[in-house]
Amino acid sequence: MRLQIIGGGVLMLATLFACWRWDVASTERDAAQREAQQANDRIAEQAQSLSMRDGVIEQQQQQAARLVEIDRGIQSLRQTVDKQGAGHRAAIEELKRNDANVRDYLRGGVPDALGMHYQRPGTTDPAAYRRDGGGMSSNAMPSASAVAD
Repeated sequence: MRLQIIGGGVLMLATLFACWRWDVASTERDAAQREAQQANDRIAEQAQSLSMRDGVIEQQQQQAARLVEIDRGIQSLRQTVDKQGAGHRAAIEELKRNDANVRDYLRGGVPDALGMHYQRPGTTDPAAYRRDGGGMSSNAMPSASAVAD
C-alpha cells in the first residue's frame, strides 16, 4: 500500500509537472506569437516609412528639376538683359556725343550766310512789328478799361 501511495504521489507529481510545463510552454508560445506580431507590425511601419520617403525623394527630384529649369530661364533672361544693357549703354554714349556736338554748335553764333538765307523781315526786325501796325500788339492782353469802352 505504501508503494501505491508513493506511486500515486509520483504520478500526481508527474501530472503536476506536466501541467506546469504545458502552462509554461503555452505562455512562451503566446509570448513568441506576440513578439512575432510586433515584429511584423514594425516591418509594416518601416515599409510604410520607406514608401513615404520614396515619395518625398521623388517630389524633391521633381522640385530640383523645376529649379534647374527656372535657373536656365533666369540665365537666359540675364543674358538678354546684359545684351540690351550693352545696347542701351552704346545708345546713351552716342546721345552724349551728339549732345556735346549740338552744344558746341549752339555755343557758336549762327553763320551769317545761314542767317541771311532764312531771314524774314517780319520776324527778324522788332521795329518792323511796330511799323506794320496791324501785326501783333505790344500788349499781350488788352487793358480792362479798353474792353469796358
